[in-house]
Amino acid sequence: MTPPAPLASAVKDLACAQKTTFATTQAVWRFFNNERISFSQLNEPIISLALWAGCRSTLTEGLSESLTHIDALTADIARVESLDTGKKLVHLIDREGDSIGHMHTLSSQGICWLIRGKEGHRAEWGGDTRKIGEIADDLPFIANGQVGWKGKKVNMEIGETSVIITRTAKAKRKDKNTGRRVKVQPGVALTLRLVVVRLTDTHGKFIGRWTLLTNVSNEITSAEVARWYYWCWGIESFFKLLKGAGHDVEKWLQRSAGALLRRLLIASMACVLVWWLQRAEGDDNAAARQFDV
Repeated sequence: MTPPAPLASAVKDLACAQKTTFATTQAVWRFFNNERISFSQLNEPIISLALWAGCRSTLTEGLSESLTHIDALTADIARVESLDTGKKLVHLIDREGDSIGHMHTLSSQGICWLIRGKEGHRAEWGGDTRKIGEIADDLPFIANGQVGWKGKKVNMEIGETSVIITRTAKAKRKDKNTGRRVKVQPGVALTLRLVVVRLTDTHGKFIGRWTLLTNVSNEITSAEVARWYYWCWGIESFFKLLKGAGHDVEKWLQRSAGALLRRLLIASMACVLVWWLQRAEGDDNAAARQFDV
């Protein structure tokens, strides 16, 4: 049960008082399989800090029915929309969300979204049907300042146009009555904004680009749409921290979903605590930051 990576210290600290490998294994197993502590209780410190930072959580004890990944995401979006936030929500989704059927579903419900489109998918533009990547190649771009990228500054350029998507929807879910896959749904025209973001280094060398599809109104500038997606990469940094830059989640040895979730919550709390210390003011917190480093 001892984690193989030296950086994954939390479990080692838990079991440091144990004198044998067997005792260590028992201590860690009890800790991650303690049914007297609910997931909500473990999540309370994170929720408290999130509320302090102005965030919301939709975690509940209940489990949703078995759904495809994108169907589950759509159901979660509907739950978030039901919250009384007092603000207009825009849901940011990576390339997995480039599903025309789900785009139609969300749009028909008045839900705003921003999805990173797949460059191989097709759309109508200028009277022709072309791949999203080909459309992006022909757009004019305007410089939009610099952003941080992997520890250095890069230039951001933005281009925008309007496209129409008419491809058929091929659902992956199965009909509950027949057990067969849901039939292909005919394509219905959906007009969207295509915002293309191109990143280059200080020497003009191409780094990458994002082809963003959104149904938000033109009151929101393309620059703001681009920044929205850019800030999503902070989430990717958190995933990297969990996987290999600190917590080594892929080497954890918990076998049950409950034990794994408990450890994820504890690891997340450690990340949130460090984040809080980084931003907290005062001499005591400054000393804590030095100790943490």
